[in-house]
Amino acid sequence: MATDQDLLDQANAARHKLLTGTSAVEVDMGTYRARFTPANREALESYIAELSARISGCAPRRGAVGIVF
Repeated sequence: MATDQDLLDQANAARHKLLTGTSAVEVDMGTYRARFTPANREALESYIAELSARISGCAPRRGAVGIVF
């Protein structure tokens, strides 16, 4: 099973390929594979940020749930 650091390394490598001209890259996210293209680069950046936060122990916590009537 891949660790968060393994996944982050793969995601960073995918981002590098995407930014240096590869038209699309695939990343193994543990339970599934995702294909990233320049059009959805933001999703890859978000995934990298999430993994980085989990590794550093600074993962965002959910706030209180508000109820609107």
